[in-house]
Amino acid sequence: MTLESGKELLTEEEREKILARAHSAFAWVGNLIPDKEIFDGTMIELRNVVFRLRNKEGVTEDDRELARALIEKIKVRKHYLEEKLKNDKITKKNALKLLDEISGLIKAINDLHDLEVDEKIAQRKSALMSRIDDEKRWQKYLKEIKAGSQHL
Repeated sequence: MTLESGKELLTEEEREKILARAHSAFAWVGNLIPDKEIFDGTMIELRNVVFRLRNKEGVTEDDRELARALIEKIKVRKHYLEEKLKNDKITKKNALKLLDEISGLIKAINDLHDLEVDEKIAQRKSALMSRIDDEKRWQKYLKEIKAGSQHL
């Protein structure tokens, strides 16, 4: 089947392969986060926002809230694109464009999720360092007691 411009429509077999790639564990590898996306009628410079959040020193709770809200908006857009890919009559070229956008959105979601993971890692590291410091103080105290008992 062809479109009016003479371009071949995506076959069901090609559609299934592209959908499988979109749902693979590493679909986002090698893709860029989309430069811009429209969420709720507002154009967002998505790549810049994600980059700034990921590289910001001292990420705040407000930043994490923004990331969580953005993740939800991205998921809605990703689902919409997946449905288009799954159901629309499109060319292979357009299907691959959709796949690239979907993959870029997945990358954005992963990068934004890292803000939460980074915070949890920092909290665990802080707790571990606190326990190590406690252990060092305890060892120093035991040495002092032992040294003091030898002088008696």
